[in-house]
Amino acid sequence: MEAKLDFPIEKHIQHVLKKYSLNSLACIAFIASGIAYADDSYQLPISSGYTFTAASSNTVMATGAGKKCTITNLTASMGSDPRLPPRLSNDGEYVILSEHDYIDKNKLISCTNKIKVESIKSFLFDINKSKGLVLSADIYSATPDGYLAELYDIKTKKDVIQAKGFFDKKTPAKKQLENVFSLTDNGIISKDGKYVSINGDPDCTGDSYPGVYNLKTKKLVNRTTLGGLDGDALDATCKKLFE
Repeated sequence: MEAKLDFPIEKHIQHVLKKYSLNSLACIAFIASGIAYADDSYQLPISSGYTFTAASSNTVMATGAGKKCTITNLTASMGSDPRLPPRLSNDGEYVILSEHDYIDKNKLISCTNKIKVESIKSFLFDINKSKGLVLSADIYSATPDGYLAELYDIKTKKDVIQAKGFFDKKTPAKKQLENVFSLTDNGIISKDGKYVSINGDPDCTGDSYPGVYNLKTKKLVNRTTLGGLDGDALDATCKKLFE
């Protein structure tokens, strides 16, 4: 089936080109190649359970707890990027419906008719309500695909950390190419807002990239910082940081 562009792709392309100075044809080809309309239903553990079903490319029906709510104004089709499926934020406070769109869980529960999503231009990984943080990423290198993350304050939009794997407007483009990563899964913010795993499950072995960062020290979390742990103990301790 031919891919259908269900969100304002031109805006996202312009955003990426302006931010990273990418080759336009390479960027367009890469983004368009991964876009498809998904009409599956998704169940998420909210209240007594909610089911989310795509009614159109920019509208989702949420059913649960004896309520129905129409969620409108999506900028990307729900489930259009399999790497970033509909899910709850790691702190459980937001419903992330697509790679760009999210809603506050409490607003959904209190919805009796319609609500509009909130959206960002970058690829949305996670949101943390208590610390007011957003973790996202954007394409930096299109051939091969390479991403850089951003962790910023949801109100001020100011970056919280500058490190390998993160975009830094003060760093020359050629230097930043050395810091890109391949997107395999959404990154997460720890529930207490103290740690961030940029790409997928938390891994503190030092073998993964970009890895896990301590947001207070702005340094990587690894065997040394976790007291010399190894094997299963290291893995369990690393993952516990995000519980």
